[in-house]
Amino acid sequence: MVLFLFLGNNENGRPQNCTYGGPDLESGLEMLTGLVNGGWQLSNVRVLDGNRQTLVLPIEIFDGISFKEPIKKLQTQWEDLLLLPS
Repeated sequence: MVLFLFLGNNENGRPQNCTYGGPDLESGLEMLTGLVNGGWQLSNVRVLDGNRQTLVLPIEIFDGISFKEPIKKLQTQWEDLLLLPS
């Protein structure tokens, strides 16, 4: 499980301090992208993973474009690297 802690103004311009718990990083990134597409303006996004490590994400990455294809491409690349003979 991954926990997202984020601040921003909702679609009505009201400040919000929110959390989202999801099964993985990808689901949280997609949820935040959906909020941006719905009119939210994010000001701070942090991710807390299962090991209680916190990562601050740059706001610029939430531009309304889905993360699914880039993450899938990255996954394919590292899987290909793992299959290379050593």
